[in-house]
Amino acid sequence: MAVTLSLSYEERNDNKVFTFTDTSANWGVGGNINPDGISTLTLDIRITDSSGTITAYDQIDLVSELGLGPASTQADLVFELNATHLTTLGTAYGTADDVLPDGVWQITYLLTGVIPFSSSAMQETILVYGNVRNAVYKLLRQMNTAYECDGCIDEGVLNVIFAKTYLDAMQVAELPARATAVVEQLYTLERILLNISKYDI
Repeated sequence: MAVTLSLSYEERNDNKVFTFTDTSANWGVGGNINPDGISTLTLDIRITDSSGTITAYDQIDLVSELGLGPASTQADLVFELNATHLTTLGTAYGTADDVLPDGVWQITYLLTGVIPFSSSAMQETILVYGNVRNAVYKLLRQMNTAYECDGCIDEGVLNVIFAKTYLDAMQVAELPARATAVVEQLYTLERILLNISKYDI
């Protein structure tokens, strides 16, 4: 049995760093390689943004990025991605101080080892939505908590509640089966947030 690849994901609150942590099983089991025997370990990322545009970024060499070598363990397989790592033909999406793009991210995680020879791949689709999430929660915090029933008819307040509903719907979507629907929801939510900016909440 080969190493069963898996990753966990965490987006930092400021949306500038996305951490990939290796949670793979069967390292060193039944003749499998350990992390100290990794030959190549790569990450490919394709992002579909709210307009439906798909960008395939350059492959990320994790052996180089993480400085893997003969002393490496699974604890070393933690990669903090920022906008400088998302490159297209060598041109970075942004600086380390820029936020990462919202969208449907298709992740391909590929491992090969030489002694013993091993090859494993994992592909997963995830939703990254930190920018719209933070925008919605910022608006919710700005709402006047003292408004009475009359305030419920305020268009700005209703739009904030509507935006939160859209956000909740996106969070429970099943990927990749509903990827197209999620992209459409993300587009609509971004438009709602643009419209809300016209109101004093």
